Amino acid sequence: MPEKEQEKLNKEIAKNSKNKDASFNNSEEERKKARKMVKINAFFSTYFKFIILIIVLAVFLLSYIYVLKPKYNTAVEAVKGNIVSQERVYLQQLSKLNKFKQLVAVYNKIPSDEKDKLNNLLPPDYIKEQLFIELGYIIPQNGHNLSYLNFEKDTEIEAEQEGQRRVNTKEETPRFFLNDLPPDIGYIDANLKISSASYNSVRNLLKLLENNLRLIDVYQISFNPEGESLDLSFVTYYLKDSK
Repeated sequence: MPEKEQEKLNKEIAKNSKNKDASFNNSEEERKKARKMVKINAFFSTYFKFIILIIVLAVFLLSYIYVLKPKYNTAVEAVKGNIVSQERVYLQQLSKLNKFKQLVAVYNKIPSDEKDKLNNLLPPDYIKEQLFIELGYIIPQNGHNLSYLNFEKDTEIEAEQEGQRRVNTKEETPRFFLNDLPPDIGYIDANLKISSASYNSVRNLLKLLENNLRLIDVYQISFNPEGESLDLSFVTYYLKDSK
C-alpha cells in the first residue's frame, strides 16, 4: 500500500509541475505580446506626426499627378492656342496697316490738281443743282437736244424699291448691281431724254458720259431711230457722310 500511495503522489506532483510550466509559458507569451504592444504604441507615439505628414504629402502628390497636372496641361494648351490665334489676327491687321500706309504714301505723292480730279470722280457729297449745271450745260454744248433731265438720290427712291420688293421679291431691277455697293457709297439715279437723235449723236453722247470726270454707269438705253429719240438711264456715285 505504501508503494501505491507513493506512485499516486508522484503522479500528482508531476501533474502539478506540468500545470505550473504551462501557466508559466502562457504568462511569458502574454508578457511578450504586452511588450510588443508597448513598442508599437511607443513607435506611433514618437513618429505619429511624421506618418500623418507622409500621408498628407502622398495625397497631395496623387492629386497633383491625376487631377491638377492634367487640368494644368489642358489650360496651357488652350492658352497656347489662344496666343497663336491672337498672333495670326495681329499679323493680319499689321498687313492691312502696312497696305494702308502704302496707299497713303502713294496718295500723298499725287499732285493737288490730280487729287481734285479724283475727288470729282467720287465727290464727297451729293449736290443736285451741280449735276443739273454740269450735264444740263455740257450735253447741249456738244450738239445734243436735251429735252428732259432728272436726278434722284438713293434715299429718295428707297421707299419705291422697298415697295417693289414686297410686291415681287424675285423681280430683278435694272439697278441690281447697286445691291453690292459698300455702305459708305451712295448713288444718284439720272434719266435724260434727247430729241433729234441720230446713231452718231448717240455714240457721241455715250463717249461724252464715259469721258466725264464723274464715275458713271449706264444701265438702260432706249434708242428710236424712226422717232429720233433717245432715253438714257445711268447712275453716278458719291461718298456718304461718315459722321
